Amino acid sequence: MARESVKPSLKGFSQERSEKVSTGVLGSCPSLLRRWRRVRDRLPASGRYAVLRTAARRSRSVHALDLWAGARVRRVLLAGLLLLALALGVGGGYYTGDRLDAPEPTASGTAGPLGTVSESPSPTPTEPSLPVKTPVPSNLEPLQPGLEYTRRSFTVTPQDEPSVQLSIEIPQGWKQTRDPKRPQEVKYLDDQKERGVRIEAVEPVDTTPAAAMAQLIVDLKKSQAPENDVRIVSHTTGQINGEDGDPRPVATLIYTYIPGETLRYVIVRWIAIDGQLTNVEMSITGIPEDAAALDEVLQRTSTSVHQVG
Repeated sequence: MARESVKPSLKGFSQERSEKVSTGVLGSCPSLLRRWRRVRDRLPASGRYAVLRTAARRSRSVHALDLWAGARVRRVLLAGLLLLALALGVGGGYYTGDRLDAPEPTASGTAGPLGTVSESPSPTPTEPSLPVKTPVPSNLEPLQPGLEYTRRSFTVTPQDEPSVQLSIEIPQGWKQTRDPKRPQEVKYLDDQKERGVRIEAVEPVDTTPAAAMAQLIVDLKKSQAPENDVRIVSHTTGQINGEDGDPRPVATLIYTYIPGETLRYVIVRWIAIDGQLTNVEMSITGIPEDAAALDEVLQRTSTSVHQVG
């Protein structure tokens, strides 16, 4: 750096010369010499202040950097806390909702050994069974044995078979009725239509009386609702003699059931009138109190029935 012009009063002055003079003057006083040297070595005011300003600026910069870094860290921490709270809130709400809305699993079925897991078939829904009926007592006067009988003849037509003419003795006063949908049979009912005899020509003739009875027992279980309370009273096989004296194999089933409100008493008999195979089926119905009279009707009709022509 170029020196400025030197004042005339300072011409011939140099730092070495000043050193020598000052040392010679102050050498006799060490303490003053030390003070002078410290003053000489000090920086000019402008330089000293520049160092202080630089240090202050650096201190402020470092402080500002620390403040910025601290604020940034706090913002990151705050954002992290907010995200954590949001995640916990959403997760907690979902978990709570799932716990409240979803039913607890329950155990069902019978425990079995562990093995290969296979999908169980869905159970077929079934309607619950109705309770068994309680029969209402009948207000009919019981039918008494010792009835009067009369002979009746009629023609029936088994399905896909030629017509058959039959003759039989029926309690007097019981009237014939037919069902157009069942041309193979006729019925005779009393005046109150509470007792009756049904006669059917069986075709084809290919079943024994015992086999026919066994089949009806099975069919009764299927055809009648459980609440009708079908009960088998007796089922027997045997042999009777017709009016002509010839033996006739028979099978007889007696049962009760509740088709409506009152308990009904039914006797079904299969008869082989000219051989070993069933060709006539008949049933006698009434109430349990009619049992003795209905058995009389059964015996009279079974021995008297025969084919005409």
